[in-house]
Amino acid sequence: MGFDKEIWRMVRKGVVFKDMAVLTKVTEATDGHTSITAANLLKGYMSRTNCTVGGKTLTFPTATLIQAAFSAKTGAWFTWMISNTSTQTITLTTAAGLTLKGTAAVPNAKTAFVTFINTAVGAIDVVIFLAA
Repeated sequence: MGFDKEIWRMVRKGVVFKDMAVLTKVTEATDGHTSITAANLLKGYMSRTNCTVGGKTLTFPTATLIQAAFSAKTGAWFTWMISNTSTQTITLTTAAGLTLKGTAAVPNAKTAFVTFINTAVGAIDVVIFLAA
């Protein structure tokens, strides 16, 4: 049985999908450098609009703030998406306890998938994948 058919078979039987993520879109329209909160990271999806002149930065919260909002357990992880619908490049910047891996620049009309992986208390690897 194919994967899709198996999923629908489980739904029809009333199987509950525990911990299934629900994305909530956060729209950031500030035409300037800005920061994102840990709570908004956990919503899973940001659309960045209104960057009209020069590149802008988006700064992540510290590892301690992210772990307080999510989990401090080593190995715990989540993925966040950013869609750059502005006319300028957005640069993702780090904060205390974060180690960026991958391309931090998100060009206009592109989406990046960013995975946060707890490596220790107060330490998170931030792996950035730019969508084609």
